[in-house]
Amino acid sequence: MDEADIDVGSKFEEDMRNFLEDAHELLVLFTPWGLERPYVWTEIGAAWIRRIPIIVVLHGLTQKEFQSQPNAPVFLKKRNIIRLNDIDQYFGQLGMRVTAPGEN
Repeated sequence: MDEADIDVGSKFEEDMRNFLEDAHELLVLFTPWGLERPYVWTEIGAAWIRRIPIIVVLHGLTQKEFQSQPNAPVFLKKRNIIRLNDIDQYFGQLGMRVTAPGEN
C-alpha cells in the first residue's frame, strides 16, 4: 500500500497490525524507493517475529542489488527471492498451499 492510498485520519497502523496478526504469509514488493519506507521494515519485522513466511519480490532491483543493501536483514538475503515477472510461480505455489473452504 502506498502512502497516497491512506486516507487522512485513518487508523492505518491498527489496520496493518490486525492484518499482520491474521496473516499466514507476507509478500513484500521491494522497489528501489521501497527500501527506504519505514513501514515496509516494520511489517517485515512483525512477520519475522511471528515466524510466518516472508516472500521477497523484486521490481527495479536485481537480487544482487537487493542483497548488497546494508539495511537489508540477513534473514531476507537468504530467502528465495523472486522477480515481479515471476510472481505467477509464487501464486501457483500459494494456490497449492491454500485449501478451499470446508476442506481439511
